[in-house]
Amino acid sequence: MHRHRSSPATFLALLPFVLLPACPDETAAPIATDAASSSSSAGSTPDETTDAVPTGTGDGSTTAGAWTTDTTDDTTTGPGDPPVVPPVDCPRAPHFSADKQPQRFIHVAPDGVDSPTCGDSDNPCASISGAAARGLTPGTAVQLHEGTYATRDVLEDIQGTADAPIWIGGVHGEALPIIRGPQTRLKLSKVRWLVLHDLAFESSHDDVEPALRVDDGEARDDPEASRWVALDRLVFTDAGDLYKACVELAGVNDFWIFDSEFTDCGQGLGDGIELIGSRRGQIVHNRFWGGQDGMSAHAGSEDVEFRANWVYSPGIGAELGGVTPDWHADFRPPVVQDAENVEARAIRAIANLFVDNLNPVDFAGCVECMAAHNTIIRPTHLFGINSGSIPADGYAFAKAANGRFVNNLVWFERATVTEDVYRFWNAAYYTEPETFVARSNLWYASDDPARSAPDLAGVQEVGSIIGSDPKFSDLEAKDYRLAADSPARQAGWDFPQALSDLDDDCYGDPPNIGAYAWP
Repeated sequence: MHRHRSSPATFLALLPFVLLPACPDETAAPIATDAASSSSSAGSTPDETTDAVPTGTGDGSTTAGAWTTDTTDDTTTGPGDPPVVPPVDCPRAPHFSADKQPQRFIHVAPDGVDSPTCGDSDNPCASISGAAARGLTPGTAVQLHEGTYATRDVLEDIQGTADAPIWIGGVHGEALPIIRGPQTRLKLSKVRWLVLHDLAFESSHDDVEPALRVDDGEARDDPEASRWVALDRLVFTDAGDLYKACVELAGVNDFWIFDSEFTDCGQGLGDGIELIGSRRGQIVHNRFWGGQDGMSAHAGSEDVEFRANWVYSPGIGAELGGVTPDWHADFRPPVVQDAENVEARAIRAIANLFVDNLNPVDFAGCVECMAAHNTIIRPTHLFGINSGSIPADGYAFAKAANGRFVNNLVWFERATVTEDVYRFWNAAYYTEPETFVARSNLWYASDDPARSAPDLAGVQEVGSIIGSDPKFSDLEAKDYRLAADSPARQAGWDFPQALSDLDDDCYGDPPNIGAYAWP
């Protein structure tokens, strides 16, 4: 379990990163999860002989995503007059199922009955477990029809293939099916080539479990145990137990979390998404609301990108690393005594919007991690540098080191910032802030511009803009795109990881500072 705390001389050579385009156009409005008040989108339930697969609608609707292979969308240029040079759309690369099609369907409905023969459209099963009992062979799509489900589903060894994944999710044209507690959750162990899509989770408080857990079945030294997993268009409201995440991935490699929404996870005290020893992941265009923290990656997690997410919450926006209390049981691979164990490595937060966070980005025991092109509004701390797990019992853990804070736009109120760079009590002993670099950021204290210069606690800073109003398009309307005369326009440092912004547009050369490439 992961618990949050209360709360070199030259620039580092660039590390290899996953180049991840942004995803289809979205608005920043919350997605309602009340099926009773939701209207179904146009279209009909797909025919069982359809040769298309489910991908996101990307429009904030409460109905299941369309079964279509079209992933293109119109370019969003933002408010006001278009720029002289139009923005270039950077569509998100789809995950592995985009060009695949189901070969077999199993239907599930709240009024169904689990039996050895259930699964036809006129004889649906009652639960995901009931459908799984029919055999989830490669190419199978489990279709949950709208309504509320109160079953407890634990599935293991669900194995699709690269050519024939397995899908579990809602039905196009229907309201999202709701999985509701109090003792309700979905756990998937040892799964491969699986897509979980178009589901809503509500009030699923349990003893110590998250609302949704995907794990390796405790095969912590087997990187193949759970691999190739996509979570698409999921909605979580007041789900997960106290201090627990809505979504917990433990020992999952090569994964995607797209277009989902998280509100008051862990009864407002947990994470929206918690990654435990998980690697090579892309978390893109998700929204986080309410009391919880946003995203975290620790216990051996590596090569994960948090890109183009909206985080409106009073906790930590993105925790790059963290503290793993039970590191003997949770680290993937297991901790060793003859080497330095690393909480997290190469975790990247790029082109996100962080609003009203206690700490928008926390480097906690994270090595070679990056926060770049984020727009940060009214933080209590500008960012954090903290330790991960502390050496004990002959086990060593790496210090937070070699981090980069680049091209971020930080608009804050000096009167409410209690400490510029948040550092927990042991951070002075288990961090190396002198190896961090802050480059080409814009710092602006709206209530006292003369005091905009941050105290970065030993972090090197190069080429930043200090004390200049970033001039948002419409601050009152909470439109944090840049006005035509903003000093942040084309003032950033150009580097390959910039690529796409929060509006799915490509960054220019030189790029804007912040999460928006245009206008």
